[in-house]
Amino acid sequence: FLIDNSDSIPNWVLRNQKFFLAFLAGYIDAEGNFNVDHGWSRFSLSTYQENIIRQIHEELNKYGLLCPKPYISVHAGYVDRRGVVTRKDLWTIRVNRQSSMVKLYQIAAPYMKHANRLRDAKISYETAKILAS
Repeated sequence: FLIDNSDSIPNWVLRNQKFFLAFLAGYIDAEGNFNVDHGWSRFSLSTYQENIIRQIHEELNKYGLLCPKPYISVHAGYVDRRGVVTRKDLWTIRVNRQSSMVKLYQIAAPYMKHANRLRDAKISYETAKILAS
């Protein structure tokens, strides 16, 4: 279902918690970023697929993760310093609240496979756990 390039999470994925969490973890492995910035744990996920990012945001809210609405982080037509042109709007969702960072790790990490992403997620989780308590 990821190969067809559709901008929608299939309903059969949305209806099943394990399937959605596996989908989310795969998306995080591919496009996510965990970090600790100025002592605060942060997460961001960016994609050109606006509807998918909105669906992920909606689902995260159902899991009790409080995060701002998705926003355009890079507008179509932007040219970077190398001359690379962004052809479509790049949509981003962020998780900034430490309690939500703890929850995100707890629900997504068991399904994540990317070693570097898991390492960064664990560091962010440990930081958030301290700050959220």
